Amino acid sequence: MSLKKTFLFFLIFVFIGIYYYLIEIKKAEKTKEIEKEEKRVFFPLKKEEISEVTVEKKNKKIVRLAKVNNAWKIKEPIEANIDKDSFDVWIDYLEKLPKGSIVANSVENIAEFGLDNPSFAVHVKADDGSNITLVSGDEIPTGNMFYSKLKNKDTIFMIASYNKVGIDKSPYELRDKNIFHFENDEVQGFKVATRAGNYSVEKMAGEWQVVEPKKAPADSEKIASLLQKIRTTEIKKFIAEEADELDSYGLNNPPAKISFLIGKDKAPHSLAFGIGNTEEKGVYAKTASKNKVFLLKKEFLNDFPHRVNDIRDKSIFQFTNDRINKIQFVFSEKTITTTKNKEKKWNIIEPRKAKADDFEVNSILDYVSSSKVIDFIPKDREQKNAFALKNPRLTVKLYEKDNTEPKTISFGADNQPTESVYADIGILDEVVLLDRELFSKLDITDMSLQHKYLLSISEDKTARIQIKTSDNEYLASKTEDKWTLEKPEKKKLKAIKVKEVLWSLGDVKFTDIVDESEKPDLSAFGLQNPAIKVNLRDDKGKNLESLFISTKVKDADVLFAITDKSKTIYSIEPKLRDEIISSIKALLINPPQSDTMEN
Repeated sequence: MSLKKTFLFFLIFVFIGIYYYLIEIKKAEKTKEIEKEEKRVFFPLKKEEISEVTVEKKNKKIVRLAKVNNAWKIKEPIEANIDKDSFDVWIDYLEKLPKGSIVANSVENIAEFGLDNPSFAVHVKADDGSNITLVSGDEIPTGNMFYSKLKNKDTIFMIASYNKVGIDKSPYELRDKNIFHFENDEVQGFKVATRAGNYSVEKMAGEWQVVEPKKAPADSEKIASLLQKIRTTEIKKFIAEEADELDSYGLNNPPAKISFLIGKDKAPHSLAFGIGNTEEKGVYAKTASKNKVFLLKKEFLNDFPHRVNDIRDKSIFQFTNDRINKIQFVFSEKTITTTKNKEKKWNIIEPRKAKADDFEVNSILDYVSSSKVIDFIPKDREQKNAFALKNPRLTVKLYEKDNTEPKTISFGADNQPTESVYADIGILDEVVLLDRELFSKLDITDMSLQHKYLLSISEDKTARIQIKTSDNEYLASKTEDKWTLEKPEKKKLKAIKVKEVLWSLGDVKFTDIVDESEKPDLSAFGLQNPAIKVNLRDDKGKNLESLFISTKVKDADVLFAITDKSKTIYSIEPKLRDEIISSIKALLINPPQSDTMEN
């Protein structure tokens, strides 16, 4: 067969395939879709063409909805807005409601199927004025299906129970249950009136501020949470559409009320809370628009800011750690001062000079910046004396860059029996209650603030480790990042083993300063002939630092240590010596021949 004929046959085959797909398959798909559409109870109506729906049970109207100016509303048994999400699901379900199997195309007595007095009926009205009514009668003997028919039609078919349930909705289920409709950023302010007092909050230059009864920063996160809660909380139950008597709900003189100012025109939207309903586990409420009383979950009021102090910003100070360059701890008997150098390292400069523990100082700053005021108390002279703030037991001063006036916290008496303490934070004309844990964190000593690590280990610079004990000498050296044990025997070392030695040396911390004299008596502290001598050198043999740890001294529960960079004698815990020796001896242990471990 020639190439030309082969190509011709191929084209014919392709055209046949295209024809079959376009004509036969597409035709079958279209036919199937038409059949599916025709099985819809309310065919040919689409949901966009529906203007009114009425649901009845036992010939009693349950709910009637109608489209008004292209917007759906509940018209009976009450007039109300719809819940758009719930309604969209419902109307979509109604549009696609399918017919089940056909029972009969015509019957003489529909009473046999309970259709003479239907248990359920749906009346659908279209924009063009046409009507379709579905009626359902008895449940079939086997259950889960109901006999149904269209009004003025003879065919009896079945509808699945779950489909009937899908459209059998109460007015409450279809009704808008939101209290208000606004976005958080539309709220310009709000006023709260409770039996605990009245206050007002406004948004100024994008920041929330308390404006009455006194000006103070407000808690933006708490306000955002409050607004979100009011926006998203659903009404639990509608009690009365137009209540004649509000006293029975506690709403004539409500114990709490909040009024929002919405939009540029600051249109008021108020919500009043009444008494609780124990049986319904809720609280009565109403808006200002009319005397419509509804029920909210009782949990709604649990976090409601009844007092102005509930909505105030309770941050003690606003600062970042890197801006603080000086801290003073002023006690009645002494002052401890720390400053930050150019390398951003902290040093104690008063009552004595010493290197500070950077981690400890920064953790104190972190604790202060994250701490919150528990409560605010109006301050006057008598109260200041009563709270022991005239002569505080501790004042902490934080100095910021380019600011000569420090942020201060002064601690007075404990507030018994609570876990709080009275304090004065300077910037307020109030006494505040702070967590007692904050006071404990700031109640320091210069010793607790001091850097206590005796060695400043530099793994990169260290190329030679020499450790002498009472019974042995250990020497390890590094060449081109490879470690070798030179003494007491020659062997290659794993880098991790050497790191463990350096880590144990780096963990040596003193517990106390024992002797700071110019010429301490080394023999009195077991340092004349130390039990452990440590020398760390670089790759050129230059000594980086040395550490000497004492022998056991009679009647002493601690060991003593001294470095080559200081004449100060420190006390250390004996376990640190043991950890050093253990890590050194581990260098002599041959690694296992296999990584296999017994279970």
